[in-house]
Amino acid sequence: MLILLPPSPEQKKIAEILTTVDEAIVKTTQIIENAKHLKKGLMQRPVNKQKKAGEVLNPVDDDIEKESNYKEQLKSLKKGLMRILFTGKLRLEV
Repeated sequence: MLILLPPSPEQKKIAEILTTVDEAIVKTTQIIENAKHLKKGLMQRPVNKQKKAGEVLNPVDDDIEKESNYKEQLKSLKKGLMRILFTGKLRLEV
């Protein structure tokens, strides 16, 4: 079975692109975890302060959902890039 690989400089460029996407996924995961930690801390406040905490929790929940969606988009982007780049359907100039 013959496997055609792009030239070495192009392989390096592909690796750089995929590494950048991976880094964005890691940073997004950290944002999600930080938001969840914040939410957990706010939920442990005394009952008389929970009303104010509730005003903060809704936007935190929205942020968690938004970042989770973004993370899934990044994962999908990475899969698509890998499919296109590794099949040779897209060539990178180096």
